[in-house]
Amino acid sequence: MLFKFKGYDFFEKLRNILSTFNRIDKLIKEKLNKNDDKGFIEDLEEIVKVNPIFKRYKKQLKKFAKLRNVIVHDTTSPSYVIAEPHDSVVEEIQHIENELRNPKKVYPMFGKEVVTFQITDKLVNVLRVIKEMDYTQFPLYDGEKFMGLLSENGITKWLAKNVEDGIFDGDTLLSDVISFEEEENNFSFINREASIYEAKEAFRNYIDKGLELDALLITHSGSAHEKLMGIITRWDIITIQ
Repeated sequence: MLFKFKGYDFFEKLRNILSTFNRIDKLIKEKLNKNDDKGFIEDLEEIVKVNPIFKRYKKQLKKFAKLRNVIVHDTTSPSYVIAEPHDSVVEEIQHIENELRNPKKVYPMFGKEVVTFQITDKLVNVLRVIKEMDYTQFPLYDGEKFMGLLSENGITKWLAKNVEDGIFDGDTLLSDVISFEEEENNFSFINREASIYEAKEAFRNYIDKGLELDALLITHSGSAHEKLMGIITRWDIITIQ
């Protein structure tokens, strides 16, 4: 329910809702780099195609567009009103505006020291880290050059193949193990300024293409040539509401 019986602060709530809605409307046009007379819903449908933050709040924004129309068009005079918005409605639209303008970013939310290995390191070293720290994704480097992401899936497939052949050698080099990764591109880089909703969208896009993304690697500008600042795994992404 959007309304409750009229109270003394009715007009203040209406002003808050309308002013917030108008700022969001203006923000959408700024993001789209346009200045035309197209309606809010049309602009919203356009921006959700390219902006995951607005896509996240599409349903709520459509609801507020309807509420805005009721406020603007369905009152006969400034002094004639039947009901007023709940406080929660005002709080919700203000919260959404804040999220649209200042979304939570992947860094520092998922920033941390990332455990990496050289391709010349031994598998036994990775297995120790898995046992001690319960990590399951490991960026591999050849010197300073990024070579790929070693995941639990790749390690498991290597172990299964070698157990089947009656061979298990913990001294095997990681350069041999990474070849067992099903997806060569089981990773992607993301810049530190990206929103957590962009990160979530990246995982969703992989799924939509029938691919598997094991992790997003955070660097300053999203380049593989930069120092790692954090990592977002498939398990991390489910914590994003």
